Amino acid sequence: MPRGILYFIIDLYFDYIYGLCPFVHRPSFMRDLYARKEEQPGNQEWVALVMGIVGSTLVQIPRSFVPLPRDEVKALLSTARDIVATYLATPYREVTTTRCGSTTHPDQTKADA
Repeated sequence: MPRGILYFIIDLYFDYIYGLCPFVHRPSFMRDLYARKEEQPGNQEWVALVMGIVGSTLVQIPRSFVPLPRDEVKALLSTARDIVATYLATPYREVTTTRCGSTTHPDQTKADA
């Protein structure tokens, strides 16, 4: 997916969906998105999160908000679903804090915890 389209869809999420479903810390999420975290090895969780947000945004906003042909939106939704489903189907033997989420806020230092 072109980076511009990705940013556009993520902006739609923060403009229209985030207020109802604030699943991510916006500054941390955007920092990692602009740093292209998905291109670094071992970041399948990040890719699944981004594609989950892309997919959920596309199914919740009016069709007229997305400047893509209908068949491209359907293909993007299919790709997002496949990536998230593949990640969720991965068996894990160990539960880790990175897999379950952190107990500290991203802006909180270790000394504050």
